[in-house]
Amino acid sequence: MTIDSQDPTRLADFWGRLLGYVRLENFTASIRIGPPDCRGPVLLFAHHEPLPVSKNRLHFDHA
Repeated sequence: MTIDSQDPTRLADFWGRLLGYVRLENFTASIRIGPPDCRGPVLLFAHHEPLPVSKNRLHFDHA
């Protein structure tokens, strides 16, 4: 899942702590995080400016 952000580092750190995810190797300027055992969904945080005027809705169920 890719998420646009003006501050991808901050957002990736927040979600990483919340989900227990770690930073994964990435070959672009974006930040990739996922489970330490590499079994589960991966989140990619990309820098994007300016952000859209409308709300960027996200619903993430984690069981």
